[in-house]
Amino acid sequence: MQSSSELNGSSERSLESEQTREFLLLLIRQKIKDYPLSDRAIFELSYNTNISSTELINLNTSDVDFTRKIVRIDRGNETELIHITDNCVSLLEEMCSMIIYGDSPLFLNSKGERINLSNLWFIKRKFSIEIYPDP
Repeated sequence: MQSSSELNGSSERSLESEQTREFLLLLIRQKIKDYPLSDRAIFELSYNTNISSTELINLNTSDVDFTRKIVRIDRGNETELIHITDNCVSLLEEMCSMIIYGDSPLFLNSKGERINLSNLWFIKRKFSIEIYPDP
């Protein structure tokens, strides 16, 4: 059995880890603040959820529930609800106000078509270069 000092040390490390994560998230958001709205929404969804690239590109506007702060995704034969952050909700609401609701793709490329994996890779690569620039 762990002593109370061991448990306190563990919770302190957990708190420090969460504070570090939040600090890094704020730094990253600051670095990408001038990126297109959809790119920032992709970052928020990718960073704060366990959504896969394929699930992300297959999202439609109807999959987002702003009131409940969830995104609905299909995983195999099941539908899963993923909670999203307030910041992600704000970005997606702003983004969706500019596109047609219904079953429209959530993320569009420059031609107005659903983004594909290559488009998503390019966007994520931009994040990587911004966050981890070459020395």
